[in-house]
Amino acid sequence: MGYREVDVVVNRPGLTVRHRAGYHAAGPVPPPKNSNPLGALVAPISPTAALHLRASAVAFFSKGSSMQLLTTLEVNLGDLPPATAAGLVRDELQFAVFAVDLKKKKVTRSAGRRVLVEWPPDHRTRPGAERFLVQTVLNVPPGAYQLRASTTSKTPEKSGSVYLQVDVPSRENRPLALSGVLIGSGGSGPRVVESKPLVGLAVPFSPSLDREFTDGEVVHLFFQVHRKDPKTRVQGVATLKDPNGLVVAHLPWAIEPMALATMTLELPLKDIAPGPYRLIVSATGGADVAANREVRIRVAGRH
Repeated sequence: MGYREVDVVVNRPGLTVRHRAGYHAAGPVPPPKNSNPLGALVAPISPTAALHLRASAVAFFSKGSSMQLLTTLEVNLGDLPPATAAGLVRDELQFAVFAVDLKKKKVTRSAGRRVLVEWPPDHRTRPGAERFLVQTVLNVPPGAYQLRASTTSKTPEKSGSVYLQVDVPSRENRPLALSGVLIGSGGSGPRVVESKPLVGLAVPFSPSLDREFTDGEVVHLFFQVHRKDPKTRVQGVATLKDPNGLVVAHLPWAIEPMALATMTLELPLKDIAPGPYRLIVSATGGADVAANREVRIRVAGRH
């Protein structure tokens, strides 16, 4: 019983595999109990793909025991909406995010908004201009969740949904803990058209939903460090490991006593062979006090 992770590996180059990160052995999660169209989109066991969506979520510490779950949706319209009589290119979007507590098997948090998206003239000819990001924040207690997000677009008239498993860490009774790790490329990805800010925390870059980088790129990392005693000096390292566990890149970091407990890192990928990797952020704060977080990425060859 419980949540079981799934990892799919293929042995043919050039293939793209899309699969769920895991499943809950206790059976499907009940859908939200309402008649709202956005709620109806997340009712089926499998998401709806008429409007292509991708999602990421990173948990950050806040006051008390709850966590701030920064949720990012990438909306891909396929094509830009047609211009109006005034020459404007715009779309009206509605989106909602539902957090299903996998232990209680019910929706415990939700958020949603209506957004007007406009394309400036200099953006309309850029490759990938039909893709953009919307962000919201859910305050949830630690635990295992399934996020179900849905979106409707007025022009074109399309709808879609996407599901994502999320583990929200706890810092209670722990001398040292790490938040989730935000991953970015630092390059020019899809623009953020709507964003609800985190309380008391500013993130320095937008997340990369691709999680695929090329040899020579720089991976940007951002995370929080919780220490029960602020006078503790924390040392850590970000390591990149291949499927055999070999460390192919590492970047030491440290937080001095009483310093701000956030960390921004830049990990170069120079001369890294193409393939899947585990990106592990580890921290130590004294004898037998350690914490770590792990993210999966892929390195592709130079284009």
